[in-house]
Amino acid sequence: LMLALDFRRQHAADTCIGKMVVDILQALGKHEQDGSLPIDKFLDRIGDRPWIPVEHYLVKPCQLAFDWPWMLLKFTPYLFQVPDELHTIKPFLQRCGVREKFGKRDFVDVLRLIFEEFQSKRLPENALNCVHTILSQVIASWSRPERMRLRGDLEVPLPSTQEELFLASQLVYDDAPWIQALSKQKTVYVHERISRLLAVDLGVRPVRETFLQNFSTSLSWRPFGQHENLTRRLKGILE
Repeated sequence: LMLALDFRRQHAADTCIGKMVVDILQALGKHEQDGSLPIDKFLDRIGDRPWIPVEHYLVKPCQLAFDWPWMLLKFTPYLFQVPDELHTIKPFLQRCGVREKFGKRDFVDVLRLIFEEFQSKRLPENALNCVHTILSQVIASWSRPERMRLRGDLEVPLPSTQEELFLASQLVYDDAPWIQALSKQKTVYVHERISRLLAVDLGVRPVRETFLQNFSTSLSWRPFGQHENLTRRLKGILE
């Protein structure tokens, strides 16, 4: 298996080598089922390296799930559906760590992984597409309370108009474009493909609200009119 995986890494597009890896895994699955392959020893030998072939990638068990309710959507190269040819060794793959379906936290973790990988850099097209797919097709389908919980320790990174990732609290939603010229503060705007409702739920500040706060705090209020002591004024009126 190790030799086949090395060949697979060097020739990712070679379908013959990919088929060979699948055949080896199917054989290992049968050996594990009859007890001749201790799963713990196998996993120790594999270590942390990716070893399951999916499309043109080798991936880890934590990147795979059997249930895939998103039809034609893809989250490449971060999350994958188990290919049909590996369903025959489902028990083996499950004992290796492949899950039935992904949890909500998995998608947040992917966003944070992309954030750490490309921090302060413009996202490549595949990563940007993956981010937008997760936001628009997965997180947008959650209830508003669920989305609003993605703050604080679980704060979600979102793409800016420059296609760089920032934490939601660092971004502003442009709901008043005419204000931009009036604001001297350097502002980073969330990507235009992100809806206002989703952005605000995840912690992005609307530009109108931000501007009004800055404007109100910049005003210096001075009392005006008569400031004579009230008791003295009443006394003067009575006299």
